[in-house]
Amino acid sequence: MGKRKDESHWWLTEPLSIVEFSEVFHIEAHGAAGTDPEVMARRMREINATAAHVHPMGCHLNGRKLFFRHNSPGDPSPEFDYLEGWLEHARPAGIRTVVYFNVHSVKAEHARRHPEWQQRREDGSAKEDVYTIESTFCLNGPWRNWVFDRLRELCAYPIDGIFFDGPVIYADCCYCDSCRRLFKERYDLPMPPKRDRRHPDFPKLVAFQSDTMTAFMRKSREVIKSINPDMLFYMNSNPLGPDWATGRNNRKLAEVQDILASEGGFFYGDLLSAEPLWKVGMNAKLLEAEASSANTPTLVFDCVGHKPWTYSMLPPTEVRLMWASSVAHRAGTWLAIMKESVEEPAVDDIAPLYDFARRHRAELFESVSLAEVAVMVSKATMNYYAGADVPLTDFTAASRGAEAGNFRDELTGWYRALWSMQVPFDLVDDYAIEHDDLSPYRLLILPNVACLSSGACAALAEYVRKGGTLVGTFETGLYDEHGRRTSGHRLGETFGIRLAGAEAEGPRQWDYLFRHGGGAWTEHIRSAYIPSPRYALNVEAAEGAEVPLTFSRALPDRYAGLAEDSGRPAMVVNSSGNGKAIYFACDLGAALGTWRLAEHLQIVRDLIEQCAPPTVRIPDAPPSLEVSLRRSADAHEVLLHLVNYTGGMTRPMRRVVPLKDLTVELRVPAAVQSVCTLWSPQEIDFEKRKGLISFVIPVLHEYELVKVRLRSKAGRAMS
Repeated sequence: MGKRKDESHWWLTEPLSIVEFSEVFHIEAHGAAGTDPEVMARRMREINATAAHVHPMGCHLNGRKLFFRHNSPGDPSPEFDYLEGWLEHARPAGIRTVVYFNVHSVKAEHARRHPEWQQRREDGSAKEDVYTIESTFCLNGPWRNWVFDRLRELCAYPIDGIFFDGPVIYADCCYCDSCRRLFKERYDLPMPPKRDRRHPDFPKLVAFQSDTMTAFMRKSREVIKSINPDMLFYMNSNPLGPDWATGRNNRKLAEVQDILASEGGFFYGDLLSAEPLWKVGMNAKLLEAEASSANTPTLVFDCVGHKPWTYSMLPPTEVRLMWASSVAHRAGTWLAIMKESVEEPAVDDIAPLYDFARRHRAELFESVSLAEVAVMVSKATMNYYAGADVPLTDFTAASRGAEAGNFRDELTGWYRALWSMQVPFDLVDDYAIEHDDLSPYRLLILPNVACLSSGACAALAEYVRKGGTLVGTFETGLYDEHGRRTSGHRLGETFGIRLAGAEAEGPRQWDYLFRHGGGAWTEHIRSAYIPSPRYALNVEAAEGAEVPLTFSRALPDRYAGLAEDSGRPAMVVNSSGNGKAIYFACDLGAALGTWRLAEHLQIVRDLIEQCAPPTVRIPDAPPSLEVSLRRSADAHEVLLHLVNYTGGMTRPMRRVVPLKDLTVELRVPAAVQSVCTLWSPQEIDFEKRKGLISFVIPVLHEYELVKVRLRSKAGRAMS
């Protein structure tokens, strides 16, 4: 089989529309009789897939279930060559082959044959509860050389890529002899307990483990690229969550792989109460931020299965929405389907999605965000702050941080509010604050970003002085980048506040906020009693700072009488240089996400109107409409993605309610030549006003992409 002419870095020129038709359990159980590569390749071609994940190494690693030519010491020769048989059908069908290589989960019987390879807990016991009954191997031990040998053997086949599922350094690992020795060599210290995130050496352990993983990935990539520079290599990277629980730092990992991808589209259990509509889009945005310095394409793993039931499929509507929310933020998609479902009609619904991605690859995957609002996702806060959660994923058990100032609650509350208001916004991380140009953002929101470096604080203060508007809540900036409480408030001068007490107050269960003055910050709130968020800090406003909201005195009971104004600032607005800083002395984001009260949402609306008037307005849009605003690579097109999550009050969602006659008002930076929709192809009439156009979308089902062709180039900002 010769090398195809179009193989040079194919992932940069073809849509990342990857499918996994998993027949792996059948192969492990029945050998060659368990696979039907002809049917699998045919179905993949029928649904317009670009590439396939295939399993010549089984699902979870087992040396006795390797279905390709290998020389693994002590392991039997393969019962049959699954990989060769697959390639005989996939290559003529035009389906690229990416080998699935599990580097995070090992069958227990295989692990016990190699105890020196296993990850170890602090007490020395082997990690043998992965997926309840399985084990895992250490990246610093001799197993790494076994991996590199298998990579060389796989690269002897005419495959197109290798995908690592994992690796993971688990939350209670790794304290094996190799890790202890290397940590001692690096720091001349014993390894600290991972269970104690307050330990002074815990940041060293976090850095050591993320560097361990990065080094393992770098060496794996070197092995692969030395054989075939045009072979794709990537791993299952971190979704929204702390680095310490998995050892995965996406900023570092983006530099040593060809795609940055994570399980942003895995849905578990009770979707209605536990899985937000915007989960996929949030992870796609975060991946775009983390991949920016490496200029790496991104991909969201959108699992068609309804977790934890491996053989239960989500309805087609959920699948279409997952895909739409991924591509709306420039991310490719991977869709996984079990063999039992391959011939189901619902699988055919994937075909138009992947056909659209192929026909409109440039509009989807070569675009640039035009958002003028950004929300910060702080890995330092997730790693070191007491109010930080670990989410439920295939690699981590859920654990809850402190309720007061919980970072995930604060972040998702702000995210939900902006998302439901159709405000285009980006996510930015710790690295971006210190190293990237923040000037395209008129408004930057820090949702209880408690842990900030001195460099980040300086960059944020400069951002405000140069004309930006900064919003911070609760304990933002009170800790350094390793979670150590600082003396005073390092952003106090910028926010115009002084701490008047060290401890948070709460929970404020039936207390209120009071409006002060008739200013624009609260002019649309009519209620005299605004429910207070649950936790608060005692601050004083600096001279000259405005105080639009104050706290009531704490009531002992909800029927204790009239609430009295304490005079303590709940919201402070301070001018600094050419910009403004707005501080909320409470966990407003958590209240936004939990209660969704009209008064709290109006505070956000007024803030947006004052600081970053929306580029796009859809007056009659329901709060279930997602918006993403981008421009083409040549800057001649503005691209408006609309994703409609409007359904019955149930999930999984089986249908959406179509939105009809949606009026869209769009601020544009140049004269408009034409407007058209791409999913439902048609030219759209539009009206012009100074700096603004308006048009009507006749009907919106799950997804639409509106292309506005300009007569001259658009810049990064739309103002």
